[in-house]
Amino acid sequence: KDYGEVILDLGLPDSRDEGTFAAIYKAAPKTPIIILTGGIIQDSKLPLYKGASGIIYKDRLRPSVLLRPLFLAAKLTADLQAPTMVLLIDDDRDWTACIEMMMVEQVQQGQIKLDAAHSLLEAEEKLVAPCPDAVVLDLALSDSTGLENLAAVLKLCQDTAVVVLTGSHDPAMENDVIAMGAGAYLHKDECTAADTLMRAIDRAIIRRNRERLILSFGTYMAQLDTSAAAIEAALKRLAEGGQQ
Repeated sequence: KDYGEVILDLGLPDSRDEGTFAAIYKAAPKTPIIILTGGIIQDSKLPLYKGASGIIYKDRLRPSVLLRPLFLAAKLTADLQAPTMVLLIDDDRDWTACIEMMMVEQVQQGQIKLDAAHSLLEAEEKLVAPCPDAVVLDLALSDSTGLENLAAVLKLCQDTAVVVLTGSHDPAMENDVIAMGAGAYLHKDECTAADTLMRAIDRAIIRRNRERLILSFGTYMAQLDTSAAAIEAALKRLAEGGQQ
C-alpha cells in the first residue's frame, strides 16, 4: 500500500534503531519517513538514517500538536530516489578533479550529481534556484576567504546543507562554522575516501533537515497561538453580546 508519509518509532518490540529504519526504508524507498524516537541520535549515527525526512524527539513535543509539524517535515524531501546534487567550491582545480575522480562510483550509481565552482563569484552564478542539496566549501578561495564564504553561500541558498572542507587545523574555526549554520566540518587530510565525504554530506543534509523541521514547528506553533487568541477573542465578543 502507498502512504503519503510514514511516522516511524525506532523502538519497536521486534526491531530497534537503525535496523528498524533500514527495513522500512527498503520496503518504501519513495515514501517520506519521519523518525520518532525517545533517545538522542548521535551525529556519528546520522548517516545511518539517510533518506529520512526528519527526526522528532518524543520528549520535545506535545502529542496534541505533533501530527501537523510531522507532515510538514515529510515535505522536506520531494523525491527520495533523486540523486543528491552537490556543488564543490574550491579554487584548487586539481583538488576538485581529485574529488570528482574519487566520487565517480557514486556518480555512476546515481547517488549524487557533482558540479564545481572555482571562485566565490562562479559559485554565486551557480547557486541559483534550484539550489543544490549540499555544498562542499573551501574557506580559502582566490576571491574571498574565511567565514565570509560560508555566509555568502548560506545567504544565497538558506536550505542547502554545507560541508566546510579546509586544509587548516583550527578547532575554533570548526566551532564557528557549525554555529553559523554549516552541517559538517572536514579537514582535507581526512578526505581520502569517497565514503568519508559521503558521510559528511549525509550528516550535513540530515542536520539541515532537522533545523528546517524545528523552524517549521516553530512557525506552526506561532500560527496555533494566533488562532487560539483569535478564537478566544471571538468567544469573548459573543459572550459580551449575549449579556447585552
